[in-house]
Amino acid sequence: MGWKGTVRAISAAAKRAERESHRRQKMALVEEAIEEAAHAVDSWEQYIEGLISVHGELAKPMNWKNIVNSPKPSEPKIQNDVENKTSEALSAYKPSWLHIFKGGTENLRKNLRII
Repeated sequence: MGWKGTVRAISAAAKRAERESHRRQKMALVEEAIEEAAHAVDSWEQYIEGLISVHGELAKPMNWKNIVNSPKPSEPKIQNDVENKTSEALSAYKPSWLHIFKGGTENLRKNLRII
């Protein structure tokens, strides 16, 4: 075999190796897709099993007659301690003479009532 034959043989071997590499890459992609599909199926089956198990379990039966006949709960106490402290602080507030430059005492009291 001459040098041209050797070059052709090397070129053919390189092309063959390249085709084999592409084939292996395609097979790897196919296998990865199959694994992802199997994982998706498993997660979906777990999701469905969770739904079925939640809806299949029964809670303790409620005795509605006892609930209706039970005494009503006590009314909640209204606690406005913060509001009382704030209104006391507002009534006791005395602005300094510098507040005149900030729009007067009435504007300042109005802003404090909003807060």
